[in-house]
Amino acid sequence: MKEMKLFEKYPVQAWMLYHVYLDLKLVKNWDNAEPFENTELRMCFLRGQHVKGATIETVVPVDSNNSVTGHQLEDMTKNETSSNVVLGCLAGDSTLTYYRLSQGLIIPKE
Repeated sequence: MKEMKLFEKYPVQAWMLYHVYLDLKLVKNWDNAEPFENTELRMCFLRGQHVKGATIETVVPVDSNNSVTGHQLEDMTKNETSSNVVLGCLAGDSTLTYYRLSQGLIIPKE
């Protein structure tokens, strides 16, 4: 299995990747979510769609206790073919919060 090899290669990130994967598939009912490796950043992300035919999204699992710099965010998004990049922030109590990344500010929906 591709996932198991990635878990072995990235043991620190494995639990976050697995937790976000389960949330997307079982809670948010995504149609598909597949892990992939970014060897340049030495990280694993998830790519998928919440429904068939929707825009492909890239979900980056991160630990909410760790800082993410602007340079790291830029590196995470610069090579992505998907225009939708989302941070999946996992807290110590297993709470997941998702943040959509964008270029510049986005006006909130009313």
